[in-house]
Amino acid sequence: MDVESIYWDGILKQGASITTGSMIFLIIVALMYKKHWNRALLIAFWYYLATFLLNVLEKLILWSCKQNLDVCVPILDYWGITNTHWMSIFYFIKNYVFLGWFYMLIFPDKKIGKIIKWASILIATASVINYCFIEGYQGIGVFNPAADMFFIVSLPLLYLWYSQRESLRIPLKKNPYFWINMGILVPSLLGPFYYISGDHIYENDLKLFVILNTIKNGFEILGYVLVGIGFSKARYVRFVSTENLSETVV
Repeated sequence: MDVESIYWDGILKQGASITTGSMIFLIIVALMYKKHWNRALLIAFWYYLATFLLNVLEKLILWSCKQNLDVCVPILDYWGITNTHWMSIFYFIKNYVFLGWFYMLIFPDKKIGKIIKWASILIATASVINYCFIEGYQGIGVFNPAADMFFIVSLPLLYLWYSQRESLRIPLKKNPYFWINMGILVPSLLGPFYYISGDHIYENDLKLFVILNTIKNGFEILGYVLVGIGFSKARYVRFVSTENLSETVV
């Protein structure tokens, strides 16, 4: 690796560390308002905790492989693994399970909740089948990130439409669901493109890859800030017009 590549690789690692640190900050902020949580906010917390733990696990696997090349290389060669894309299915399933659950809870219309529930199950099942038997685990593929993008963009947009259409008991700026919703939407605008084209860009233009990765990290950090604001508004959750979520979880 030449000097320029080492430089850009260092920036890449620093960006990853800053993003991970932002996730820790979000978790701490959320826990500060735990006494105001209801079930939906608890699920939202689990979602971000699972995201953080998957990130940490991915880094631990990379570190472990670097420390034990003689053990890992034969295993990776046997399975044809050259990167951590094989872990992508866990991120996708995490989105379908926790985000599907979260949005199912915050919509008081039970019909919408049922649609979200079955859509989550069907897309998750299709993604697993695609991962195991069609596009495989050796690359990120096209279907899985596209389906994930559709899922994590359409649900926040649906909630924004609902928020404007229905008369909520509190203004949007005090609605914790609105802020969390925006925190979910903002990072999803760039992520799928990065996942689909990232490998090609990395192999052909490391500098451009680092720039795009930095932008992606910026969107993610902004998303964490918005979600943090949402958790800070947790005390207002009992005023949101829902049928069964006015109670708080102690």
